[in-house]
Amino acid sequence: MKAAVLGKIGGWLLMGSLLLVAACSAGEVQTYRPTSYPVYHSPYYYPDLRPQENDPQFWTMWQNSQGGG
Repeated sequence: MKAAVLGKIGGWLLMGSLLLVAACSAGEVQTYRPTSYPVYHSPYYYPDLRPQENDPQFWTMWQNSQGGG
């Protein structure tokens, strides 16, 4: 009896895998590919978070965090 159950399970697995292969090989999948991507250079989208050379408050905080001052 166990062999019959294992045979049925094996048959279903084989049939399921064949159906999966047939479904996946049905053709080319259409995907959306835009012709161009938007480029945002505005500081509204990407603010400049780097320290500015002429910002005395930043350099004071940096000096204090390094143990100076």
